[in-house]
Amino acid sequence: MKKIDFLFIFVVIAIICGGLYFIPLRKNIDITLNGIEGKIGNPENIENKSIHIKGKYTNYLFKKDSFVGYIKIDGYDETKGLINATFLDNYSRLSYLKISNDASTVNFGELHIGKGFKEVVIIKYDTKDEDMQLKYEDEATFIVAPAKKYDDALPLIKKLRRH
Repeated sequence: MKKIDFLFIFVVIAIICGGLYFIPLRKNIDITLNGIEGKIGNPENIENKSIHIKGKYTNYLFKKDSFVGYIKIDGYDETKGLINATFLDNYSRLSYLKISNDASTVNFGELHIGKGFKEVVIIKYDTKDEDMQLKYEDEATFIVAPAKKYDDALPLIKKLRRH
């Protein structure tokens, strides 16, 4: 009798764990964050930016999280395309799918997110050559939200860029 109870409990636990592996938790995201854009090491030259995020965030317990939708950044026309991002911890490459006469992908930069997209750090690629994209990381352009000034942005960059 004890063997049957143990086997039954083991099978139930295995089914629950298997379900948690494959069943995602989905969350619709529709948020606008106000932040700043600047260069690391240059606190005088910052510009206000709004980041509009709309899409579906899928969170798995044991698999990589993903986001499908739009992340539009004021002042950047190349951010009007669709994003299909897969996250490693809180990091993903920010690439836009442009659908026009010919489909193409625009690699914009690195995307680092806080829980529920309430905090966002984007490190913009300053060149079209992906191999050289962050060669001069100390001079990289960042877009951080929420932030109102340079001193607000630096701790958020350090917090979210932990990989």
